[in-house]
Amino acid sequence: MQLAALRAHPFVFDAISLFEEPAPAAPLRVVHRGLLSAAEGRLLYVIGPSGAGKDSVIGYARGQLPAGARVRFAHRVITRASAAGGEEHSAVTPQEFVLREARSEFVMAWRANGHAYGIGREVLAWLAAGDTVVVNGSRAYAAQAAALLPSMEMVSIEVRPETLRARLQLRARESADAIESRLARLVREWCAPRCTIHRIHNDGELAHAGTRMLALLLALPPVAGPRD
Repeated sequence: MQLAALRAHPFVFDAISLFEEPAPAAPLRVVHRGLLSAAEGRLLYVIGPSGAGKDSVIGYARGQLPAGARVRFAHRVITRASAAGGEEHSAVTPQEFVLREARSEFVMAWRANGHAYGIGREVLAWLAAGDTVVVNGSRAYAAQAAALLPSMEMVSIEVRPETLRARLQLRARESADAIESRLARLVREWCAPRCTIHRIHNDGELAHAGTRMLALLLALPPVAGPRD
């Protein structure tokens, strides 16, 4: 009966999604989403360890964009207080995040550092319109993001371990042991997806890394094939 009612209204299938029921009677959640058409725009998935200056590099480039630039910045939904610092985001409770995830409101969703992070489905419409889209992502989720959107390009904001240690100490949010733990994770092997990877070093002046990021935002899609 519900399907019969849909026949009166035109609609478009843009993707096929695989759901799972994590527990009996629990809300369904998306395991994988496959697009039925290739996106025309560029997706720049930005990663970097805490203290590398990822938010600062993105913010600098955003502030230097010329008027009318076809660049959009994905707004993140996070289970973290809005006054916690860092990027501007939509703060939600863990319960609300799970409900939004079950309603397929996110095209990407991951957990890290005790919080849940979500990227809204509007990203797909921006890409389909030909825009360049910037996602402030997670290294641990990069392979899954690339599986969802194979044309994704990664932007890795990197610093030397000694620079990262000095920045984390200056920030004074963590103990010395916690900082050393972060540095150990920095050099640990991780599985990079098979996509183009742009590396930006942010050990010096922010303007240098920010200008490099700006150039990526304004560049045309690369003609070279994927590389490891």
